[in-house]
Formats: sequence, structure tokens, C-alpha cells
Amino acid sequence: MKKVLVIGGTGKMGQATAKFLKQDFEVFISGRDAEKTRFVAKSLGIQPFDPTSNSFSGFDFIFVSVPIPAAKKAISSILPLLSENQLLVDLSSVKFNIPLSKAKCSVLLVHQMFGPDEAVQGQNMILIPLKGENWKYLADYFSSRGVNVVFSTVEQHNRMVAYTQALTHFISLSLPVPQGTKEFSTPNFRRLLENKGRIENEKEMIAYILTENPESLKAIDEFISSCRRIRALVKDKNTKALSSKDVC
Repeated sequence: MKKVLVIGGTGKMGQATAKFLKQDFEVFISGRDAEKTRFVAKSLGIQPFDPTSNSFSGFDFIFVSVPIPAAKKAISSILPLLSENQLLVDLSSVKFNIPLSKAKCSVLLVHQMFGPDEAVQGQNMILIPLKGENWKYLADYFSSRGVNVVFSTVEQHNRMVAYTQALTHFISLSLPVPQGTKEFSTPNFRRLLENKGRIENEKEMIAYILTENPESLKAIDEFISSCRRIRALVKDKNTKALSSKDVC
């Protein structure tokens, strides 16, 4: 059985990744807090790993699931330690071109386009192969588990998720909610409120998604421009233009 290490495995996405993989792999996790790592590993039925006193050499796949601002440093420190038979997998929500001059291992960037509490079947998963061939095994594995695997590049990924992820969070953060709206809410409005409430506990991650993706501002500016255009139509009571299929 192939061995997997999830670095940052005590976080929400790290735990979800470990649970997903433990059905078919021997999974280990590591985290900044050794006691918490042991507790989480025991609760998941997997094994803790201390990278400060052990080698990475025994793992086939090393997943990096750390906060966005820590990802570059973590990956840069791990890459020189891995061999050509190993695969490094980055799970960050924002992608960047990793310097590969010192890398012997295969490198795969992965973005799971769903939350840690959602079922994986039918969900989109973006794969960006950067080096080597070992990533093909995981691509086939993800597909076999019912995930919709989509191949991309760093540039295309950041451009598209600026709309599907960063802009969605921007709209949720910007949504005004006056007191008393609950009694007047529609199902659609409640869905907006549900999404706004969901991000309250993830604001730090969302802040980095918005600020670290170089394409975010372009998508936000495009949205604001569209809002201004539609506002002008509302002000002018231009029902014909507002009901046109070209309004969005």
C-alpha cells in the first residue's frame, strides 16, 4: 500500500484530505502542534508524523495543506528533500509557479473546488502538473473516486477562480443585510445569507484568496462595472434593457 503524508493535516482541508485518502492509502499527518497532531491522527484512525525528527523518504505522495501565505516557504523547504520517485502535491487555493530547479520529485498542484464538509462525488478538482509523471497515478485515482478531474495551468486556474471563488467571496462580504430582513426573506435571499454566514469563520483564508490571486482585482472591477451599468438602467427605469438577455 502506498504511503501518504499530509502536511498541515490538522486543519479542516488537511483532515478532509486525510479522511478521503485513508480508504486506499496508509496515511500520516503532520502539524505545527505535536499534541494536536497526535489527537487528530487518533480521531481519524491514521498516524502522526514528526518531520523534524524523521525523513520524508518513506512516502510516495506528500500533500501540502497549509495556509496560503505559508505555502511557498513550506514547499521550498520540502522540495530539495524529495527524490524522483516521490510526488509533491500542493493544495493551496491560490497557485503560483514553483521554482523547480532544485526539484527531483514530480510536482502536482491541486485545487479541490469544494469544501471539507461536502461530498466529493461529482465535484470539480483542478490538477496542474508541473513536473514528472507520478501525478498520473493520482489523477486516475481521483477519477475512480467520482471526482471530476480538470487539467489546467497556473495562469488559467488563477484567472478562472478569480470569478468562481474570489468574486463569490467578494459579493458575500459586500452583501448588506439590514435588521429585520429575516421576516421578509425569500429562498434565494436565504441562500445568499447562508453563504455569507459560512464565510464568517473563514475570513482569514478568504482574505488571502482575494489578495494573493493576481487576477482577483480584474474580476472585481469587471463586476463593479457591471453593477454600475445595471444601476443606470434601474435609475432610468429601462425595463426593456433590464429584461434583455444581454443584461448580464
